[in-house]
Amino acid sequence: MLPLAAGLLIFRGVYLNSVPASVLPADAAAALFDTFVRFIKEGRKEGRKEGRKEGSRLRQTGWPACSAA
Repeated sequence: MLPLAAGLLIFRGVYLNSVPASVLPADAAAALFDTFVRFIKEGRKEGRKEGRKEGSRLRQTGWPACSAA
């Protein structure tokens, strides 16, 4: 997940430098970007939590058997 965080940080700088101040003030552009990215970051955290829960469940109960179709 480190590449995702690094990419978002780099893209934030690119985005903020590309938005003209006459169109959108810098602080408003930063708030807009941070609002959208917040959902990506929260989803990533939730995904890690669910992955740990699933891994714990599989260790306790064993791997599910695969059935051939």
